[in-house]
Amino acid sequence: MKKILIPVDFSDLARHAFELGRLLQSVLHAELHFIHVLPLPSHILLTPEGELFDDEEMDVQKLKLEQAAAERRLAAWVAGPDKVVFKVVYGHVNETLLEYSRKHQIDLVLMGTH
Repeated sequence: MKKILIPVDFSDLARHAFELGRLLQSVLHAELHFIHVLPLPSHILLTPEGELFDDEEMDVQKLKLEQAAAERRLAAWVAGPDKVVFKVVYGHVNETLLEYSRKHQIDLVLMGTH
């Protein structure tokens, strides 16, 4: 197992998944991937690369600021372990996680649940 994906919503359950992921990483020497998915407003478009489409008619500045704040929060949240990749994206959670898993050849998705 080389790559583990941990979706992050900053909840206590996500923190538990994070701790378990760090434990697995230490045993398996795996690369940890953390992703935080922000909900995409229905009137906003994404580029083929998944970035916010910047159009004169749609003000995406607020969304970009929200994304930057989430990136800073996620960076602080996951600081520490080696071999860490993290990303904050807009999209639909299920579709985004599946697409990310395929694109990055993720071996395990580790999610906190109740």
